Amino acid sequence: MGAIIENKKDASYRDRIATMDATGARRWVYAKKPKGTLTNYRRIFAYMLIFMLVTVPFVHINGEPLMLFNVIERKFIILGAHFWPQDFHLLFLAIITTFVSIILFTV
Repeated sequence: MGAIIENKKDASYRDRIATMDATGARRWVYAKKPKGTLTNYRRIFAYMLIFMLVTVPFVHINGEPLMLFNVIERKFIILGAHFWPQDFHLLFLAIITTFVSIILFTV
């Protein structure tokens, strides 16, 4: 019986809205600016990805761009390998295999 009373006492936070005070005025909730080492790593990683997004079209290997997605001519180059529209089932199978192997090895 004492545990039931304890639970009701602990659940008293449910009898009011968290963003209102006792007079009914609005209590504003302000988000804190994220900080810390993981946030710094995330920011650095995001900058690296943006840098790669901007520079990859200008990198050429053996006269071919590193990545090219030419939809009009239906020509796609990914890491120097040419893919035509009829090759996308192979690319799809490779991507699915990669995802499944990552999931299986991390479990």
